[in-house]
Amino acid sequence: VAARCRELAEELGLVGTHVFFNEDWVRYEDRADYLLDADVGASCHFLHVETEFSFRTRILDYLWAGLPIVATEGDGFAELIDAEGIGRTVPAEDVDALADALETMLVDTAAAADVRAAVERVARSFTWPVVLEPLVEFCRAPRRAADAARWAGTAVDAPAPRTAAPSRV
Repeated sequence: VAARCRELAEELGLVGTHVFFNEDWVRYEDRADYLLDADVGASCHFLHVETEFSFRTRILDYLWAGLPIVATEGDGFAELIDAEGIGRTVPAEDVDALADALETMLVDTAAAADVRAAVERVARSFTWPVVLEPLVEFCRAPRRAADAARWAGTAVDAPAPRTAAPSRV
């Protein structure tokens, strides 16, 4: 598929002007340069068990960069995209639906503006202070898991065991 995509882009004279191919991995430190120059974030994959249970971190990058998202259906992010209006989802391997969704996000300025506003709103819920809050709260008041008694023979509401601080020698 990648080779066919490159061949078509070359035939259409789009390489280097509208279509860019990365020959190597983009260094983590450089990814913002690519994202901030992009007009849309796309995440396309086949339907597979891995798809259903994956967490597509590249979509977090799209949210950070304020990009409208076009993604294939089948994972939790697709549900978020649809529910929050932060882009468009399409069936896997549906080329026409993918082209339509990309065209909408790239050409329909009103639709893209609405999506960008939704992306800005939703992105705030994926910042470190927000996503770490449940862990911080747990660390402030640790407790045993609800099913701990079944495995350890202790009461569910028993406080979590605390270990002594390591001694300094």
